[in-house]
Amino acid sequence: MKIIRLIIKDAYRELFNKNFKCKNLIWSQSNSKGKTTLIRFILFSLGYDVPSTKKINMKSYITELEIENNNKFFVLIRNKNIFTVKCDSENFKKEYNLDVSDIQAQSIFLGIDNVKLIENLLGTYYIDQEKGWTLINRGRVISSKIRFNIEDFILGLSNVDVSDLDVKINGKSAEINRYSAILNVVELDEIQQDDYKEDENLIRLKNQKANIMYNIGELDNQINDLSNLIDNNNNLVKMIESYKISIRVDGDKQIRVDRNNIVDFNINQFMLESQRKELLIEKTFLNEKLKDIIDKLSAYDTLVNVDDISKQVVKQVKESSLNQVNLEHLIEELKKEKKGYEKQKDDIVESKSEIVTYIVNKIKEYATQIGVYEGYIDKETNYLFTSNLKEYSGALYHKVTLCYRLAYYSAIKKYHNIDLPFIIDSPGSAEVDSDGMKAIIELVNDVVKDNQIIVSSIFDDELGYDYDNKIILQNGIFSD
Repeated sequence: MKIIRLIIKDAYRELFNKNFKCKNLIWSQSNSKGKTTLIRFILFSLGYDVPSTKKINMKSYITELEIENNNKFFVLIRNKNIFTVKCDSENFKKEYNLDVSDIQAQSIFLGIDNVKLIENLLGTYYIDQEKGWTLINRGRVISSKIRFNIEDFILGLSNVDVSDLDVKINGKSAEINRYSAILNVVELDEIQQDDYKEDENLIRLKNQKANIMYNIGELDNQINDLSNLIDNNNNLVKMIESYKISIRVDGDKQIRVDRNNIVDFNINQFMLESQRKELLIEKTFLNEKLKDIIDKLSAYDTLVNVDDISKQVVKQVKESSLNQVNLEHLIEELKKEKKGYEKQKDDIVESKSEIVTYIVNKIKEYATQIGVYEGYIDKETNYLFTSNLKEYSGALYHKVTLCYRLAYYSAIKKYHNIDLPFIIDSPGSAEVDSDGMKAIIELVNDVVKDNQIIVSSIFDDELGYDYDNKIILQNGIFSD
Protein backbone atom coordinates (compact mmCIF):
# COMPACT_ATOMS: atom_id res chain seq x y z
CA MET A 1 0.00 0.00 0.00
CA LYS A 2 1.29 3.41 -0.95
CA ILE A 3 -0.21 6.76 0.07
CA ILE A 4 -0.47 9.07 -2.94
CA ARG A 5 -2.42 12.15 -1.86
CA LEU A 6 -4.27 13.49 1.18
CA ILE A 7 -7.00 16.10 0.88
CA ILE A 8 -8.68 17.66 3.92
CA LYS A 9 -11.82 19.80 3.68
CA ASP A 10 -14.27 21.49 5.94
CA ALA A 11 -17.92 22.11 5.04
CA TYR A 12 -16.98 25.00 2.76
CA ARG A 13 -13.56 24.57 1.18
CA GLU A 14 -10.42 22.55 0.67
CA LEU A 15 -7.90 23.24 3.46
CA PHE A 16 -5.05 20.82 2.71
CA ASN A 17 -3.87 19.04 -0.42
CA LYS A 18 -0.48 17.33 -0.53
CA ASN A 19 1.11 14.56 -2.59
CA PHE A 20 3.31 11.88 -1.08
CA LYS A 21 6.21 10.11 -2.77
CA CYS A 22 8.44 7.18 -1.82
CA LYS A 23 10.56 8.86 0.88
CA ASN A 24 8.71 11.65 2.70
CA LEU A 25 9.73 14.09 5.45
CA ILE A 26 7.10 16.11 7.30
CA TRP A 27 9.14 18.96 8.79
CA SER A 28 8.76 22.10 10.85
CA GLN A 29 11.36 24.30 12.45
CA SER A 30 9.97 23.73 15.92
CA ASN A 31 7.42 21.56 17.71
CA SER A 32 3.64 22.12 17.87
CA LYS A 33 3.38 23.10 14.20
CA GLY A 34 1.09 20.29 13.05
CA LYS A 35 3.39 17.35 12.23
CA THR A 36 1.66 14.89 14.55
CA THR A 37 -1.74 16.24 13.48
CA LEU A 38 -0.90 15.50 9.84
CA ILE A 39 0.29 11.97 10.67
CA ARG A 40 -2.91 11.31 12.60
CA PHE A 41 -5.01 12.67 9.74
CA ILE A 42 -3.38 10.02 7.52
CA LEU A 43 -4.35 7.28 9.98
CA PHE A 44 -7.81 8.82 10.45
CA SER A 45 -8.35 8.76 6.68
CA LEU A 46 -7.41 5.06 6.66
CA GLY A 47 -10.38 4.39 8.94
CA TYR A 48 -8.59 4.17 12.30
CA ASP A 49 -10.15 5.50 15.51
CA VAL A 50 -7.22 7.74 16.48
CA PRO A 51 -7.30 10.53 19.06
CA SER A 52 -7.42 14.11 17.84
CA THR A 53 -4.67 16.53 18.82
CA LYS A 54 -5.31 19.47 21.17
CA LYS A 55 -6.15 22.08 18.55
CA ILE A 56 -7.79 19.92 15.85
CA ASN A 57 -10.90 17.75 16.12
CA MET A 58 -10.49 15.50 13.09
CA LYS A 59 -14.15 14.50 13.01
CA SER A 60 -14.97 18.10 12.11
CA TYR A 61 -13.30 17.59 8.71
CA ILE A 62 -13.79 15.49 5.59
CA THR A 63 -10.76 13.60 4.30
CA GLU A 64 -9.97 12.06 0.93
CA LEU A 65 -7.01 9.72 0.77
CA GLU A 66 -5.73 8.33 -2.52
CA ILE A 67 -3.78 5.09 -2.16
CA GLU A 68 -2.37 2.39 -4.43
CA ASN A 69 -2.30 -1.29 -3.47
CA ASN A 70 -1.47 -4.22 -5.74
CA ASN A 71 -1.76 -2.01 -8.84
CA LYS A 72 -5.26 -0.91 -7.82
CA PHE A 73 -6.01 2.73 -7.01
CA PHE A 74 -8.45 3.52 -4.21
CA VAL A 75 -10.01 6.72 -2.92
CA LEU A 76 -11.00 6.60 0.76
CA ILE A 77 -13.46 9.30 1.84
CA ARG A 78 -14.21 9.83 5.52
CA ASN A 79 -16.88 12.13 6.95
CA LYS A 80 -17.02 11.59 10.71
CA ASN A 81 -17.55 7.80 10.92
CA ILE A 82 -19.03 7.33 7.46
CA PHE A 83 -16.33 5.79 5.31
CA THR A 84 -16.55 5.35 1.53
CA VAL A 85 -14.21 3.07 -0.43
CA LYS A 86 -13.94 3.73 -4.18
CA CYS A 87 -11.95 1.87 -6.81
CA ASP A 88 -12.77 3.24 -10.26
CA SER A 89 -10.71 0.68 -12.16
CA GLU A 90 -12.88 -2.06 -10.64
CA ASN A 91 -16.10 -0.01 -10.78
CA PHE A 92 -16.38 -0.42 -6.99
CA LYS A 93 -17.90 2.01 -4.49
CA LYS A 94 -19.30 1.18 -1.08
CA GLU A 95 -20.14 3.11 2.10
CA TYR A 96 -19.41 1.79 5.61
CA ASN A 97 -20.21 2.89 9.15
CA LEU A 98 -16.92 2.65 11.01
CA ASP A 99 -18.71 2.17 14.33
CA VAL A 100 -19.75 -1.32 13.22
CA SER A 101 -17.87 -2.14 9.98
CA ASP A 102 -14.33 -0.78 10.31
CA ILE A 103 -12.70 -4.20 9.76
CA GLN A 104 -14.83 -4.89 6.67
CA ALA A 105 -13.96 -1.50 5.18
CA GLN A 106 -10.22 -1.92 5.72
CA SER A 107 -10.28 -5.47 4.36
CA ILE A 108 -11.27 -4.14 0.92
CA PHE A 109 -8.36 -1.78 0.27
CA LEU A 110 -5.84 -3.83 2.27
CA GLY A 111 -6.78 -7.07 0.50
CA ILE A 112 -6.90 -9.01 3.81
CA ASP A 113 -9.76 -11.07 5.24
CA ASN A 114 -8.18 -12.14 8.56
CA VAL A 115 -9.66 -10.17 11.47
CA LYS A 116 -6.76 -10.60 13.91
CA LEU A 117 -4.25 -9.53 11.27
CA ILE A 118 -6.20 -6.36 10.44
CA GLU A 119 -6.66 -5.57 14.15
CA ASN A 120 -2.90 -5.78 14.77
CA LEU A 121 -1.66 -4.37 11.46
CA LEU A 122 -1.12 -0.74 12.46
CA GLY A 123 1.37 -1.82 15.11
CA THR A 124 3.63 -3.21 12.38
CA TYR A 125 4.02 -0.04 10.31
CA TYR A 126 3.37 2.98 12.54
CA ILE A 127 5.44 4.30 15.47
CA ASP A 128 3.64 6.98 17.46
CA GLN A 129 5.65 9.74 19.16
CA GLU A 130 4.02 8.98 22.52
CA LYS A 131 2.98 5.31 22.70
CA GLY A 132 4.94 3.92 19.77
CA TRP A 133 8.42 4.04 21.25
CA THR A 134 7.32 2.01 24.28
CA LEU A 135 5.53 -0.76 22.36
CA ILE A 136 7.62 -3.92 22.07
CA ASN A 137 5.24 -6.86 21.73
CA ARG A 138 2.05 -5.95 23.60
CA GLY A 139 0.29 -2.70 24.34
CA ARG A 140 -1.11 0.48 22.83
CA VAL A 141 -0.23 1.46 19.29
CA ILE A 142 -1.69 4.97 19.62
CA SER A 143 -4.68 4.76 21.97
CA SER A 144 -6.44 2.28 24.22
CA LYS A 145 -8.65 1.35 21.25
CA ILE A 146 -5.81 0.39 18.92
CA ARG A 147 -3.48 -2.19 20.42
CA PHE A 148 -0.91 -4.75 19.35
CA ASN A 149 -0.55 -8.27 20.75
CA ILE A 150 2.25 -10.54 19.54
CA GLU A 151 0.28 -13.75 20.10
CA ASP A 152 -2.72 -12.49 18.13
CA PHE A 153 -0.41 -11.15 15.42
CA ILE A 154 1.21 -14.57 14.94
CA LEU A 155 -2.20 -16.25 14.86
CA GLY A 156 -3.29 -13.71 12.24
CA LEU A 157 -0.21 -14.42 10.13
CA SER A 158 -1.01 -18.14 10.43
CA ASN A 159 -4.71 -17.76 9.58
CA VAL A 160 -5.54 -19.82 12.68
CA ASP A 161 -8.98 -19.39 14.23
CA VAL A 162 -8.91 -19.35 18.05
CA SER A 163 -12.11 -17.37 18.50
CA ASP A 164 -13.56 -20.15 20.72
CA LEU A 165 -10.66 -19.73 23.16
CA ASP A 166 -10.96 -15.93 23.01
CA VAL A 167 -14.63 -16.20 23.91
CA LYS A 168 -13.84 -18.45 26.88
CA ILE A 169 -11.01 -16.19 28.07
CA ASN A 170 -13.19 -13.10 27.80
CA GLY A 171 -16.05 -14.92 29.50
CA LYS A 172 -13.85 -15.91 32.46
CA SER A 173 -12.52 -12.35 32.70
CA ALA A 174 -16.09 -11.07 32.87
CA GLU A 175 -16.95 -13.57 35.61
CA ILE A 176 -13.84 -12.66 37.59
CA ASN A 177 -14.76 -8.99 37.38
CA ARG A 178 -18.34 -9.69 38.37
CA TYR A 179 -17.46 -11.72 41.44
CA SER A 180 -14.71 -9.31 42.40
CA ALA A 181 -17.40 -6.64 42.38
CA ILE A 182 -19.56 -8.81 44.64
CA LEU A 183 -16.61 -9.30 46.94
CA ASN A 184 -16.20 -5.54 47.21
CA VAL A 185 -19.95 -5.09 47.80
CA VAL A 186 -20.50 -3.18 44.54
CA GLU A 187 -23.97 -2.99 43.01
CA LEU A 188 -25.19 -6.13 44.76
CA ASP A 189 -28.85 -5.59 43.87
CA GLU A 190 -28.16 -5.44 40.11
CA ILE A 191 -26.04 -8.55 40.22
CA GLN A 192 -28.69 -10.45 42.20
CA GLN A 193 -31.37 -9.57 39.67
CA ASP A 194 -29.24 -10.49 36.66
CA ASP A 195 -28.05 -13.79 38.09
CA TYR A 196 -31.55 -14.99 39.07
CA LYS A 197 -33.23 -14.65 35.68
CA GLU A 198 -31.99 -18.03 34.54
CA ASP A 199 -35.21 -19.16 32.85
CA GLU A 200 -35.64 -15.95 30.88
CA ASN A 201 -31.96 -15.93 29.98
CA LEU A 202 -32.11 -19.54 28.82
CA ILE A 203 -34.98 -18.83 26.42
CA ARG A 204 -33.28 -15.69 25.13
CA LEU A 205 -29.97 -17.47 24.58
CA LYS A 206 -31.60 -20.36 22.71
CA ASN A 207 -33.41 -17.92 20.42
CA GLN A 208 -30.18 -16.02 19.78
CA LYS A 209 -28.35 -19.26 19.01
CA ALA A 210 -31.00 -20.33 16.51
CA ASN A 211 -30.98 -16.92 14.77
CA ILE A 212 -27.20 -16.78 14.54
CA MET A 213 -26.93 -20.35 13.22
CA TYR A 214 -29.50 -19.50 10.56
CA ASN A 215 -27.58 -16.35 9.60
CA ILE A 216 -24.30 -18.29 9.43
CA GLY A 217 -25.96 -20.85 7.16
CA GLU A 218 -27.19 -18.08 4.88
CA LEU A 219 -23.70 -16.56 4.80
CA ASP A 220 -22.18 -19.95 3.96
CA ASN A 221 -24.56 -20.28 1.02
CA GLN A 222 -23.67 -16.80 -0.23
CA ILE A 223 -19.94 -17.41 0.22
CA ASN A 224 -20.14 -20.75 -1.61
CA ASP A 225 -22.13 -19.17 -4.44
CA LEU A 226 -19.55 -16.39 -4.81
CA SER A 227 -16.63 -18.85 -4.63
CA ASN A 228 -18.19 -21.05 -7.30
CA LEU A 229 -18.89 -18.04 -9.49
CA ILE A 230 -15.29 -16.79 -9.14
CA ASP A 231 -13.88 -20.26 -9.89
CA ASN A 232 -16.22 -20.79 -12.83
CA ASN A 233 -15.26 -17.43 -14.31
CA ASN A 234 -11.56 -18.23 -13.94
CA ASN A 235 -11.99 -21.69 -15.43
CA LEU A 236 -13.95 -20.31 -18.36
CA VAL A 237 -11.24 -17.76 -19.14
CA LYS A 238 -8.51 -20.40 -18.77
CA MET A 239 -10.36 -22.59 -21.26
CA ILE A 240 -10.74 -19.68 -23.71
CA GLU A 241 -7.04 -18.85 -23.35
CA SER A 242 -6.08 -22.49 -23.88
CA TYR A 243 -7.88 -22.48 -27.26
CA LYS A 244 -5.66 -19.56 -28.35
CA ILE A 245 -8.58 -17.83 -30.01
CA SER A 246 -7.85 -14.65 -31.95
CA ILE A 247 -10.25 -12.06 -33.30
CA ARG A 248 -9.75 -9.86 -36.34
CA VAL A 249 -10.07 -6.09 -35.86
CA ASP A 250 -9.40 -3.13 -38.12
CA GLY A 251 -8.92 -5.15 -41.26
CA ASP A 252 -6.20 -7.79 -40.99
CA LYS A 253 -5.03 -7.05 -37.43
CA GLN A 254 -5.49 -10.03 -35.07
CA ILE A 255 -5.69 -9.96 -31.26
CA ARG A 256 -5.38 -13.03 -29.02
CA VAL A 257 -8.32 -13.29 -26.59
CA ASP A 258 -7.29 -13.39 -22.91
CA ARG A 259 -8.52 -12.23 -19.50
CA ASN A 260 -7.07 -8.76 -19.96
CA ASN A 261 -9.09 -7.89 -23.06
CA ILE A 262 -12.38 -9.57 -22.16
CA VAL A 263 -14.55 -6.57 -21.31
CA ASP A 264 -15.10 -6.05 -17.55
CA PHE A 265 -13.75 -9.51 -16.59
CA ASN A 266 -11.20 -8.20 -14.05
CA ILE A 267 -13.67 -5.65 -12.67
CA ASN A 268 -16.31 -8.32 -12.10
CA GLN A 269 -13.82 -10.65 -10.42
CA PHE A 270 -12.63 -7.87 -8.09
CA MET A 271 -16.18 -7.03 -7.05
CA LEU A 272 -16.96 -10.69 -6.39
CA GLU A 273 -13.78 -11.08 -4.32
CA SER A 274 -14.64 -7.94 -2.33
CA GLN A 275 -18.11 -9.25 -1.55
CA ARG A 276 -16.65 -12.59 -0.44
CA LYS A 277 -14.14 -10.86 1.90
CA GLU A 278 -16.91 -8.89 3.58
CA LEU A 279 -19.02 -12.01 4.06
CA LEU A 280 -16.08 -13.98 5.49
CA ILE A 281 -15.41 -11.27 8.07
CA GLU A 282 -19.11 -11.05 8.96
CA LYS A 283 -19.11 -14.84 9.43
CA THR A 284 -16.08 -14.60 11.74
CA PHE A 285 -17.92 -12.14 13.98
CA LEU A 286 -21.07 -14.30 14.01
CA ASN A 287 -19.02 -17.41 14.91
CA GLU A 288 -17.53 -15.55 17.87
CA LYS A 289 -21.02 -14.58 19.06
CA LEU A 290 -22.24 -18.16 18.57
CA LYS A 291 -19.37 -19.65 20.58
CA ASP A 292 -20.04 -17.17 23.38
CA ILE A 293 -23.72 -18.16 23.50
CA ILE A 294 -22.90 -21.89 23.39
CA ASP A 295 -20.48 -21.37 26.27
CA LYS A 296 -23.21 -19.63 28.29
CA LEU A 297 -25.77 -22.32 27.47
CA SER A 298 -23.40 -25.05 28.58
CA ALA A 299 -23.36 -23.47 32.03
CA TYR A 300 -27.04 -24.32 32.42
CA ASP A 301 -26.44 -27.98 31.56
CA THR A 302 -23.23 -28.66 33.47
CA LEU A 303 -23.39 -26.65 36.68
CA VAL A 304 -20.63 -28.44 38.57
CA ASN A 305 -17.61 -27.47 40.65
CA VAL A 306 -17.09 -23.74 40.11
CA ASP A 307 -20.67 -23.18 38.97
CA ASP A 308 -22.04 -24.92 42.09
CA ILE A 309 -20.01 -22.55 44.22
CA SER A 310 -21.25 -19.69 42.03
CA LYS A 311 -24.90 -20.55 42.73
CA GLN A 312 -24.13 -20.84 46.43
CA VAL A 313 -22.46 -17.42 46.44
CA VAL A 314 -25.45 -15.80 44.69
CA LYS A 315 -27.78 -17.30 47.27
CA GLN A 316 -25.64 -16.01 50.10
CA VAL A 317 -25.57 -12.55 48.55
CA LYS A 318 -29.34 -12.55 48.15
CA GLU A 319 -29.75 -13.49 51.80
CA SER A 320 -27.27 -10.76 52.79
CA SER A 321 -25.02 -13.37 54.33
CA LEU A 322 -21.71 -12.91 52.49
CA ASN A 323 -19.02 -15.53 52.85
CA GLN A 324 -15.68 -14.01 51.89
CA VAL A 325 -13.87 -17.36 51.85
CA ASN A 326 -16.20 -18.85 49.26
CA LEU A 327 -16.07 -15.73 47.09
CA GLU A 328 -12.26 -15.69 47.12
CA HIS A 329 -12.15 -19.42 46.33
CA LEU A 330 -14.53 -18.95 43.40
CA ILE A 331 -12.45 -16.11 41.97
CA GLU A 332 -9.25 -18.16 42.27
CA GLU A 333 -10.88 -21.10 40.50
CA LEU A 334 -12.05 -18.82 37.68
CA LYS A 335 -8.54 -17.42 37.35
CA LYS A 336 -7.16 -20.95 37.05
CA GLU A 337 -9.65 -21.77 34.30
CA LYS A 338 -8.78 -18.55 32.46
CA LYS A 339 -5.06 -19.35 32.68
CA GLY A 340 -5.78 -22.80 31.31
CA TYR A 341 -7.45 -21.33 28.22
CA GLU A 342 -4.63 -18.80 27.85
CA LYS A 343 -2.12 -21.66 28.02
CA GLN A 344 -3.98 -23.47 25.22
CA LYS A 345 -3.80 -20.32 23.10
CA ASP A 346 -0.09 -19.85 23.87
CA ASP A 347 0.58 -23.46 22.87
CA ILE A 348 -1.07 -22.84 19.50
CA VAL A 349 1.09 -19.73 19.02
CA GLU A 350 4.27 -21.61 19.91
CA SER A 351 3.33 -24.39 17.50
CA LYS A 352 3.80 -21.89 14.65
CA SER A 353 7.54 -22.36 14.99
CA GLU A 354 8.39 -21.28 11.45
CA ILE A 355 6.80 -17.84 11.91
CA VAL A 356 8.19 -17.44 15.44
CA THR A 357 11.68 -18.40 14.27
CA TYR A 358 11.50 -15.98 11.34
CA ILE A 359 10.51 -13.03 13.55
CA VAL A 360 13.10 -13.92 16.22
CA ASN A 361 15.85 -14.12 13.59
CA LYS A 362 14.82 -10.77 12.11
CA ILE A 363 14.89 -9.12 15.56
CA LYS A 364 18.38 -10.51 16.09
CA GLU A 365 19.53 -9.37 12.62
CA TYR A 366 18.26 -5.82 13.03
CA ALA A 367 19.36 -5.52 16.68
CA THR A 368 22.86 -6.68 15.76
CA GLN A 369 23.01 -4.11 12.95
CA ILE A 370 22.01 -1.27 15.27
CA GLY A 371 24.08 -2.48 18.24
CA VAL A 372 21.44 -3.52 20.79
CA TYR A 373 21.54 -7.32 20.59
CA GLU A 374 24.59 -8.44 22.54
CA GLY A 375 24.33 -7.48 26.18
CA TYR A 376 20.71 -6.34 25.84
CA ILE A 377 18.14 -8.36 23.90
CA ASP A 378 20.19 -11.58 24.04
CA LYS A 379 19.95 -11.58 27.85
CA GLU A 380 16.32 -12.66 27.49
CA THR A 381 15.87 -16.38 26.85
CA ASN A 382 12.57 -15.91 25.03
CA TYR A 383 12.79 -12.31 23.94
CA LEU A 384 9.97 -12.34 21.38
CA PHE A 385 7.38 -12.87 24.13
CA THR A 386 9.23 -11.17 27.01
CA SER A 387 7.76 -8.37 29.09
CA ASN A 388 11.10 -7.52 30.72
CA LEU A 389 12.70 -5.23 28.14
CA LYS A 390 11.09 -2.11 29.60
CA GLU A 391 13.99 -1.95 32.07
CA TYR A 392 15.83 -0.11 29.31
CA SER A 393 15.17 3.56 28.69
CA GLY A 394 15.84 6.50 26.42
CA ALA A 395 17.72 6.05 23.16
CA LEU A 396 18.50 2.40 23.84
CA TYR A 397 14.84 1.50 24.24
CA HIS A 398 14.02 3.40 21.02
CA LYS A 399 16.41 1.18 19.10
CA VAL A 400 15.12 -2.03 20.71
CA THR A 401 11.53 -1.04 19.90
CA LEU A 402 12.41 -0.30 16.28
CA CYS A 403 14.00 -3.74 15.79
CA TYR A 404 10.85 -5.51 16.98
CA ARG A 405 8.51 -3.39 14.87
CA LEU A 406 10.61 -3.84 11.72
CA ALA A 407 10.65 -7.60 12.32
CA TYR A 408 6.82 -7.61 12.36
CA TYR A 409 6.83 -5.45 9.23
CA SER A 410 9.09 -7.98 7.48
CA ALA A 411 6.87 -10.89 8.54
CA ILE A 412 3.84 -9.22 6.94
CA LYS A 413 5.76 -9.02 3.67
CA LYS A 414 7.02 -12.61 3.82
CA TYR A 415 3.85 -14.43 4.84
CA HIS A 416 1.17 -12.30 3.18
CA ASN A 417 3.14 -10.43 0.50
CA ILE A 418 1.74 -7.10 1.70
CA ASP A 419 3.71 -3.91 1.06
CA LEU A 420 2.97 -1.21 3.62
CA PRO A 421 4.29 2.30 4.23
CA PHE A 422 6.45 2.68 7.33
CA ILE A 423 5.44 5.76 9.34
CA ILE A 424 7.55 7.26 12.14
CA ASP A 425 6.44 10.20 14.27
CA SER A 426 9.43 11.98 15.86
CA PRO A 427 12.43 9.60 15.79
CA GLY A 428 14.51 12.21 17.63
CA SER A 429 12.71 12.20 20.97
CA ALA A 430 13.85 10.66 24.27
CA GLU A 431 17.55 11.49 24.32
CA VAL A 432 18.25 10.17 20.81
CA ASP A 433 21.23 12.10 19.44
CA SER A 434 22.18 12.77 15.81
CA ASP A 435 24.11 9.50 15.44
CA GLY A 436 21.21 7.58 16.97
CA MET A 437 18.69 9.16 14.58
CA LYS A 438 20.91 8.35 11.61
CA ALA A 439 21.23 4.73 12.76
CA ILE A 440 17.44 4.48 13.13
CA ILE A 441 16.73 5.92 9.68
CA GLU A 442 19.48 3.84 8.07
CA LEU A 443 17.98 0.62 9.48
CA VAL A 444 14.49 1.63 8.33
CA ASN A 445 15.80 2.37 4.84
CA ASP A 446 17.55 -1.02 4.69
CA VAL A 447 14.44 -2.97 5.74
CA VAL A 448 11.69 -0.99 4.02
CA LYS A 449 13.80 -0.55 0.86
CA ASP A 450 11.61 0.42 -2.09
CA ASN A 451 8.42 0.76 -0.02
CA GLN A 452 7.12 4.10 1.21
CA ILE A 453 8.56 5.84 4.28
CA ILE A 454 6.94 8.80 6.05
CA VAL A 455 8.91 10.53 8.82
CA SER A 456 7.87 13.58 10.84
CA SER A 457 10.57 15.54 12.65
CA ILE A 458 11.98 18.95 13.57
CA PHE A 459 15.32 17.60 12.35
CA ASP A 460 16.49 17.48 8.74
CA ASP A 461 20.18 16.99 7.96
CA GLU A 462 20.64 15.35 11.38
CA LEU A 463 18.49 12.41 10.23
CA GLY A 464 20.72 11.46 7.33
CA TYR A 465 17.50 10.84 5.46
CA ASP A 466 17.62 10.91 1.67
CA TYR A 467 13.99 11.98 1.16
CA ASP A 468 12.43 12.89 -2.20
CA ASN A 469 9.45 14.84 -0.79
CA LYS A 470 9.49 17.44 1.99
CA ILE A 471 6.23 18.74 3.44
CA ILE A 472 6.98 21.92 5.37
CA LEU A 473 4.60 23.12 8.09
CA GLN A 474 5.31 26.69 9.15
CA ASN A 475 2.48 27.31 11.58
CA GLY A 476 -0.01 24.46 11.72
CA ILE A 477 -1.42 22.04 9.20
CA PHE A 478 -3.91 24.52 7.69
CA SER A 479 -1.99 27.78 7.99
CA ASP A 480 -0.12 27.42 4.68
